[in-house]
Amino acid sequence: MTESFTLMSGTVIQWKALIARGRFEVFEARDGARIRYAAWEPEGPVRGTVVFLNGRAEFIEKYVETIGELLDRGFAVWAKDWRGQGLSARLCPRKGHARSFDPLLCDLHQFLIEIVRPNSAGPYLALAHSMGGHLVLRYLAEHPGFFSRAVLSAPMVGIQTLGFPNLLVEGLAHLAVRFGFGDRYVPGMGDADPYQTAFAENVLTSDPDRFRQTQILTEENPALGLGGPTYGWMRAAFKSMRKTADPDYVRAIDVPVLFLSAGEERVVQNAAQERLSRRLAQGRFVSLAASRHEILLEQDFVRARFWENFDRFTKPV
Repeated sequence: MTESFTLMSGTVIQWKALIARGRFEVFEARDGARIRYAAWEPEGPVRGTVVFLNGRAEFIEKYVETIGELLDRGFAVWAKDWRGQGLSARLCPRKGHARSFDPLLCDLHQFLIEIVRPNSAGPYLALAHSMGGHLVLRYLAEHPGFFSRAVLSAPMVGIQTLGFPNLLVEGLAHLAVRFGFGDRYVPGMGDADPYQTAFAENVLTSDPDRFRQTQILTEENPALGLGGPTYGWMRAAFKSMRKTADPDYVRAIDVPVLFLSAGEERVVQNAAQERLSRRLAQGRFVSLAASRHEILLEQDFVRARFWENFDRFTKPV
């Protein structure tokens, strides 16, 4: 590393201690895949349960600071590694590969009904980032009644495709899968995860210390890291996003949903988020200026605005 960071040893000790407080376990999905999850309890009275669901290529420990802030607010916290990433079962060791997003939804439903609900008190609130936000929207549409509300950080309801039309990119992904190239990386992607790049080149956060924190976690446990997406993952993502773009599909979502959008977004489509928020019976859209994609790993002034909106939105919970 040639870059300079100010991450202090005391800070590292603090978030490692919080990770150690968590109860990390594994459940077996319907098809036998092993799915990793973790749970934390606040020290005082419990006001409800937050299920935190991360984005593509992420893992539970990456959001330990967010988990601590939820605990400070009196929430029990449950989190999981999606299949295909973190320390859950993977189709490929390094590739961000998937054939469909449907197994992810099945895993989530099993996790909530068989593990979270019997072991944690409601009301249940979803807090999800990027791909996790997309999957929460699908869950709300297909399994109403579990979550009382949802907060979505830069939800993946549309993907930026470097100026190419979405239909073109989707069509290329479909053809690649059809001709047997589904497990190959999309152009420009490889085994390196986004945090193996130099900070100055990253599009995820403008906070160097939080960027470095994620690097430390993957350096200490390389198995947590993940490379870029494959054609198969891309095709599955477009197919799934077509569902949430359907007004009839999202009409079933009848709980309050807060969309928190990154003002300097370069990964997902903000316009798609705002459009979808307006289609929901109780949708709300807020743009956070100066934020890159990973809002919860941004600089303090951005995160403060996130938590202001979160607290206002969850006050009745």
